[in-house]
Amino acid sequence: MKKATRTKRDVPFFRTNLKLAIKSKNLNQSEFAKKELKMDPRTFNHICSGDVHPDLQCLHDIAHSDICLNRLFGSSGPKALSESAANLIKIEQICFDIVSRKNDIEALRSFHEYFSNKLWPEYGKS
Repeated sequence: MKKATRTKRDVPFFRTNLKLAIKSKNLNQSEFAKKELKMDPRTFNHICSGDVHPDLQCLHDIAHSDICLNRLFGSSGPKALSESAANLIKIEQICFDIVSRKNDIEALRSFHEYFSNKLWPEYGKS
């Protein structure tokens, strides 16, 4: 029999699939935390970033917000989010940085690097 362990084992695609499921509800993470989970958005952000693992109550609340836990854990359908959807999320994050003017030059460099190395490697070889 396997013993329960206190070691935190990560399931990275859980966070990616959770973010996609929240987007499909036309909510951002903060709105989802407040409206659906009745949780402090900062705490939920730590769950989405991987700093904290969700407890059973949080998983229960996510399931009751009409998000399938099987899908989040990859038990139904593909184990991880498709690469193209993951790329769109990354591009959206970079575009948000540009629009919010956090650091225009760094955001543009980040986009160029991501585009030329990950999305279209042949572009970077010109």
